[in-house]
Amino acid sequence: MRKFMNDTKFKPKQMQLLYKSLHDSLENIKNAFDPLKNISGFINEAMIASLLMAKIFVPAIGASSLSTEVAKIKVMFHEMLLVEEDETKIQDIKRFISYIEARPFKFRMLKVIHLDATFPVAVLNLCVTYLIVLLQLTHIY
Repeated sequence: MRKFMNDTKFKPKQMQLLYKSLHDSLENIKNAFDPLKNISGFINEAMIASLLMAKIFVPAIGASSLSTEVAKIKVMFHEMLLVEEDETKIQDIKRFISYIEARPFKFRMLKVIHLDATFPVAVLNLCVTYLIVLLQLTHIY
């Protein structure tokens, strides 16, 4: 601004407009980086994001807990094998255990993505990977 003031064609009206636009730009930047100024909007956005994450990840964690319960049932049947003396019950228990092992209780999305407790970590890993790729591609432009 001092450079413009030293110019022989200095016009105060242009300087005032330049100063106003600089001041407005700085004010907009300050408002963008000040989430505590509008705390209700910030809390609202945080709640929406957490509900979205819950809708995505709760079914995967629930599926993981179901497969854990199936594993516990399998252990219980193995313990029953140790104490059972009736041969027909032993054969039935072995048949059921082999059925559980042949058809494990696992959920998959599109037959590719396992829905278990590792799903949120996999999604986070994918997001971070693509964020890094996008940051690297910004240097091209």
